[in-house]
Amino acid sequence: MVAVVLINPLGAALSHYEREAVDVLNACGSTTVVRSILEPSASGTGRIRWLTAYLRELLRTRRGAVSAVVILWPPIGYLDVIAAMVLGGRRCWIVMHDPVPLVAAVGFGSAARRCARFIRPNRLVTHSAAADYAVESALGHRTTRLPHPLLSVCPSQRRHATRLPVVRVLGQYKNDRDLLLLNNIASALGGETTLEILGRGWPAVAGWSVHSEFVSEDAFGHAIETADVVVIPYKRFFQSGVAVRCLERGTPVVGPAGTSLDDLLGANSGLLVHPSASPAAWVDAIEYAIEQGRPEMHRAALAARAAAVDEWGKWLRIVLPAGAS
Repeated sequence: MVAVVLINPLGAALSHYEREAVDVLNACGSTTVVRSILEPSASGTGRIRWLTAYLRELLRTRRGAVSAVVILWPPIGYLDVIAAMVLGGRRCWIVMHDPVPLVAAVGFGSAARRCARFIRPNRLVTHSAAADYAVESALGHRTTRLPHPLLSVCPSQRRHATRLPVVRVLGQYKNDRDLLLLNNIASALGGETTLEILGRGWPAVAGWSVHSEFVSEDAFGHAIETADVVVIPYKRFFQSGVAVRCLERGTPVVGPAGTSLDDLLGANSGLLVHPSASPAAWVDAIEYAIEQGRPEMHRAALAARAAAVDEWGKWLRIVLPAGAS
C-alpha cells in the first residue's frame, strides 16, 4: 500500500515545494508517490482541461490502495474541500498556502466559504499562524498546522569579499510589495551593494536593477545561491517559499518580524525587522546579514529541517494505519 500520494496541480510553479514535501515525507519513512499536473501557463492547455486532469487524479486515488492524499495547492479554493470529499474521500488533505489570496483567485468568495464551512472536513493544512487564523475566520474551524517542508540543508557558503555584496528581491510582483521601502534601501545602500530584483511584473524601482521577466527554476536557484542577502519586502504574506529556499542554501534573508519568518529564524533574530521600524532598521539588518548572517542561517536551517521532519512524522503516525508507511 502507498502511504501518501501528493497531488500537485501546479507542476511548474510548485515543483520545488513538491521536492521539499517528498524529501521530508521520505525522511519520516513514508512511501510517497507524486502525481503532478502542469498548470495552463506551463502546459499551454486550457483551464478546463487542467481542472479535469486534477479531478481525475482525485478520483483515481479513491480507487487505489492509498492511505493519505495531500493536495499541494487548491485549484478551486475552498471549493476543493467539496471536490476532495466527494472524489477523494476522507483521506484527502489540502495545503492552504494563501487562505486570503494575494492575487485574484477562483473559489475564495463568500459562497465557496459557506459551502466549505457546512462540510467542516478538518482536513486543511497550513504553514503559519496567520494562515491558520485566516482559515478559522473563513470557515469557523482550525487547521492542521505543520511546518513548511524544506530540503536537507546544504553547507553554509562564504561570500566573495572581492566584489560588492549582492542584495536581491526574488519573486513575482504583487500589490503587497513595499516599493517605498525598496526606494529607501537603495538610497542608503546603492553605492555599497549591487541591488537587483528578479521576477515577473515588477515596475521600475529607483536604485535597483529590475529584471521583470519569468525566472526559470534553475535561474531562481542560481539567484539565491549567488546572492549575499535576499530581502522579503512584503507588507502581507502567510509564508515565504523564497525564505525557505534561502534557508536550504544558506543565503541570509532579511524580512519583517511578527510573521512566519519568526518560526524559521527565531523571533529575536537580527535578520528580522519590526514592521513599524524605520527604513534605517532594514539597512542595519541587511548589513548584519552581509557580515554575520550565514552562520545564523545555517543554525536556523538545521533547526527548521529537524522541526519539519518531527512534526510531519507525528502527523503521519496519526493519519496512517499501522504498518502503512
